[in-house]
Amino acid sequence: MAGKWKKAGAAAMAVCLAAAVFTGCNSDAPTLTVDGKNEKFPYVMKVDGKEISLDEYRYYFLNEKFYTDYGDDSYWDEEKEAKLKESVEGYVKERYGIEALAEEKGVALTDEEKKEIDDYFAQLKASYTEEGAFQAALDKLYVTEEVYKNILYTNLLASKTYDAYYGAEGDLAESTADMLARLNSDYAHVKHILILSSEENAEQTAKEVLARARKGEDFDALVEEYNSDPGMSDEGYYFTAGEMVQEFEDAAFALKEGEISGVVKTSYGYHIIKRLPMDLTEEYLKEHYADFAADHTEDFWALVEGKIDSLKVEYASNYDKITVKAMSDTFLKTEDASGSSESGSSSESGSSSESGSSSSEEGGQSSSAEGDASGSSASTSQG
Repeated sequence: MAGKWKKAGAAAMAVCLAAAVFTGCNSDAPTLTVDGKNEKFPYVMKVDGKEISLDEYRYYFLNEKFYTDYGDDSYWDEEKEAKLKESVEGYVKERYGIEALAEEKGVALTDEEKKEIDDYFAQLKASYTEEGAFQAALDKLYVTEEVYKNILYTNLLASKTYDAYYGAEGDLAESTADMLARLNSDYAHVKHILILSSEENAEQTAKEVLARARKGEDFDALVEEYNSDPGMSDEGYYFTAGEMVQEFEDAAFALKEGEISGVVKTSYGYHIIKRLPMDLTEEYLKEHYADFAADHTEDFWALVEGKIDSLKVEYASNYDKITVKAMSDTFLKTEDASGSSESGSSSESGSSSESGSSSSEEGGQSSSAEGDASGSSASTSQG
C-alpha cells in the first residue's frame, strides 16, 4: 500500500485526462445517478468517525478507473469493480493514516503554513485568466477546490511528519557519524566534463580534452572551458548507486581517487570523469543534512500503515450502489461522433484542454499545480 497517496495525489493529477474520451465532470453533484434516479450521498464512508464526501471519494475512484480502463467501461465486471473500490478505500485511508500518525507525533500545520497553501492556490486560480478555465482544469482531474486543497495540506503534513522522525532533528535521525561512514562506503565524489552530443565534432572534442587532462592540465580549468552540464556545482557530484545514468555510474565507481576516466558515452553526450576524495566532515554534514540523509520512505510508510490498520471504517447504507456505471453516468461526459457532449449529470461543466508533466520536463499551468500537489520528492543528479 505504501506510496498510494503519492500516486493518487501526484500521478493522477499529472496525466492529461483530456486526451482521453472524458472531457469533464459535474463537481457540484451531491447525488449519484443510479438506474436513472438520483441517489443521495451525504457521505460515502466514515473513517474513524470522519465523513468522506462523495467529492473526495470520486476523485480517487475516477482517476483509478481511468488508469485501469483508459475510458473503456466494458472492461469492468463485478470482481474488477470490487478490487477498484478496495483500492480507492486504500487511498482514502492513507490520508487519515497520515493524519493519525501526525497527531500521535504532535505534528500539525501552522496557520502560516495553511495560509501559504491558500495563497498559492489563489495565485494558481488567478493564473487561469480565461473565464471558467480553472474549473475546467479541475474537472479534468475529477477534483474540487476543497479536495485539491486537502491534498496539498496532507502532502505538507506528511512531509513535516517524516521530518519529525527522520529529519536532522528527528527522533530516528541518522547520526552524522553513521552518515559519514555510509557515505564513505557507498558514495562517489566526482567532477566531470560533458561535451553534448549536439555539439559539432563532439566525440573528437572529448578525446582532445581527455588527452589534455591526462597530460596534467588543471581539471577545473578544463571544466570551466568545456563543461556543458549546468547542474554541476563547484564541488562536483556526490552520488550513490542508481542516481546517475548507468554508463556514468559504472565508469565513476571503477575509478580510484584522483583517476580520470576515458571518454564515457551516455545519452547526454561524452563525459570525462575525475574521481575525487570524499573529503566530508561531520560538521559539513550537519550543515547539509538534508542533501545526504538516507531515504526512509519505506520506513515512514510502514509507520503510516500501522495507523491505517487501526482505522475503523463504516460505510454508508447505500455504498453498494457506487458502481462504475453510476459514477460514469453522473460525472463523466463522453463525446459522440459529431463532437457534441452528452452527460448523465443534471448540471453542466466547462471543458478545456490541459497538459501536465509527471517529470522534471517543462509543462503548462497544470504542471505547477501538480508539482505542489504531489508533495516534495528528492531529485537525482544526472551526469
